[in-house]
Amino acid sequence: RIEGTAAAPVRDLSIRGLGLTVTTTPLTAGGFGARAFDGAVSAAFVHDSTLSGLRIFNVAGQGVKETGSRGLVVERCEIRDTGACGIVAGDGRKTVRGNVIRRVGAIYPSAIGISCNGARGGEGTRVVGNTIEETPYSAVACGGDNHAVESNLISRAMNELHDGAAVYITFCRN
Repeated sequence: RIEGTAAAPVRDLSIRGLGLTVTTTPLTAGGFGARAFDGAVSAAFVHDSTLSGLRIFNVAGQGVKETGSRGLVVERCEIRDTGACGIVAGDGRKTVRGNVIRRVGAIYPSAIGISCNGARGGEGTRVVGNTIEETPYSAVACGGDNHAVESNLISRAMNELHDGAAVYITFCRN
């Protein structure tokens, strides 16, 4: 867990090449996008920082869960075999690029490969050049404004639930 506050955010942090496996979650309902759970890496109010080359697999919750951060980059990570989402990017401008996300949602079928839906809807996340395979629900889901979703390779999305899309954009502008 990396945790700052709105008044005192963590700044200029780099975590590179970390591997994490085998985490648990409480036995409760996951809600929309299985967002109720922590990540193997959970980051709150982390500004101008980078998570790079992480290997996260066989975890019960999210791979990476971020809230309230600005200028965070999550890149070149391998996240697979999660119980919930691969990457959850909350409010604030950030970049999610070049990640490989496979087989999310083993426990919670409302899981999304990459979710860009913060408490206020999310804003300004770039989801670029990721590979997302085998999701029970949407591969990419964004709410809020000013997102860019481009050059991602998506295969075998929507394997269990059918009320989303490979790329599911809702309540957005720009």
